[in-house]
Amino acid sequence: MLKVYSLLLAVIALFTVIESYKILIYNPKIGFSHVAFASQIADVLVDAGHEVVVATVDMDLDIKHKGANKARIYQIKSNAECIETLTKNPLKDMMWNMSDDAVSQFQMFKTFFHAQELTRSDIIKDKELAEFVLAEKFDFAYTEIFNLYMIAMFKHWNIPAYAVGTATCLAENHYSIFGVAFAPSYMPIMIAGSSDKMTYYERAKNLASFAFSKFFFTYNREMFTGEEEINAALGENVFSTEKDIAESSFIFLNSHPFLELPNAKAPKMIEVSGIGIPEPKPLDKYWLDILNLRTDTILISFGSLAKSSKMPTEMQRGIINAIKAMPDKTFIWKYETPNDGVIPKLDNLILSNWVPQNDLLNNEKLSLFVTHGGMNSITELAYRGIRTLCIPIFGDQMKNARLVSRAKIGIVMAKEDLIFGEKIKANILGVLENTEFKENAIRLSKMMNNRPISSKDLLVKHVEFAAQFKKLPMLDLESINQSFIVYYLLDIILPFVLLLLLFFYITFKVTSKILSCVFGSKSLKEKRD
Repeated sequence: MLKVYSLLLAVIALFTVIESYKILIYNPKIGFSHVAFASQIADVLVDAGHEVVVATVDMDLDIKHKGANKARIYQIKSNAECIETLTKNPLKDMMWNMSDDAVSQFQMFKTFFHAQELTRSDIIKDKELAEFVLAEKFDFAYTEIFNLYMIAMFKHWNIPAYAVGTATCLAENHYSIFGVAFAPSYMPIMIAGSSDKMTYYERAKNLASFAFSKFFFTYNREMFTGEEEINAALGENVFSTEKDIAESSFIFLNSHPFLELPNAKAPKMIEVSGIGIPEPKPLDKYWLDILNLRTDTILISFGSLAKSSKMPTEMQRGIINAIKAMPDKTFIWKYETPNDGVIPKLDNLILSNWVPQNDLLNNEKLSLFVTHGGMNSITELAYRGIRTLCIPIFGDQMKNARLVSRAKIGIVMAKEDLIFGEKIKANILGVLENTEFKENAIRLSKMMNNRPISSKDLLVKHVEFAAQFKKLPMLDLESINQSFIVYYLLDIILPFVLLLLLFFYITFKVTSKILSCVFGSKSLKEKRD
């Protein structure tokens, strides 16, 4: 009887209709980590049973990612000038020498946003794309928050609900859109190399950088938003940047509450870091043999944007000298052109233009990860319990590196110090010989892997909820509707201060009059006497 009942339940489950949504994800190829994050979102939603279409456009030909691994791909026509701007961008080769001040960093962003500007103009006029989207009748859409123009297109294409996200931490200028005040006293801007506990100098620098960031994005507003161009092409008042971003059902952040700096968040902000970490695969004999060569094995990788092969010679020499000074340790260096003859052959050095990073990080024989501090790399090593020597190069990597030092799972080193082999060696040994780093890394890994509600579940459930219930204004903080004067209570404080000043003024005048009368009459009496 029990077997019959179990079989009946299985048959019922087989024919149960699972509600599936049709979802559009816009994923332009303008930064590998950004492409990877949107791709991860798409693949997770496909695994959850939804029909996902990823609209992608080639912008930087150095990015070989398809745009998604499991979702259906729609290829948007590319802009030749955009491809030229990004693929042959001379700033790529200058990253190693670029200053970490806000002015230099934002200048790099300007190049990316100019490429976005070119793509935006084409997409607004792309009738073939519009016909495709309208015919598909999507229930929900997603884009990264930096692709502001796509929010306008979602509305224009009559997609009833959408969400935004960010492959990095949330930028300082986006907090206020969701009604949360950005506090420079304990919240470092996205490109700042500070933690939440700042010195006087760091707070002053952070405040100045925040002010410059506000000025930079305000001054270049049309380049970043395309609001005027969109409204001129699609109709007046079609797109209102801040209002339409705020109307997103949710914003998905590539951050994790057990690793990210804690700060105030709006109800629509959902942290989903870790959604894209794949299940590790067994390493093949080649990599296992390398890991078994010595007691300690160290992986060196600086990501896809700042290439080791483009690193200044003095920095390459510094790394080589450090490797030579530690013959008892094996080094795996992700180096794009291993046969260029620049890096000498060393017994304890393996050069490779590709490494199975996720699988290596999952192997207990890997002792340390020397990384640039990209958000994906930081997340991977944190999930796997690996210690790190973090050497940030550009953008949000500066802040990401501070997550490492705050969690006490490694050491942060300035890229300028790569010319000093002895300093590299000292930092590597400093991490390996510190038992606290290892204990903290293991504990953090357990916490992140045992999060009460997994990042994947948070993503899927919130997307499904938004697709079902569309816009969610009940989650909006009232502060998004308040003026500067009302938000900071100036309409209450200023009248109170004026009344207080008036009270003191009247009190002073009355007191002066009384004293004048008292002492004046006394003086007059003395004269008469």
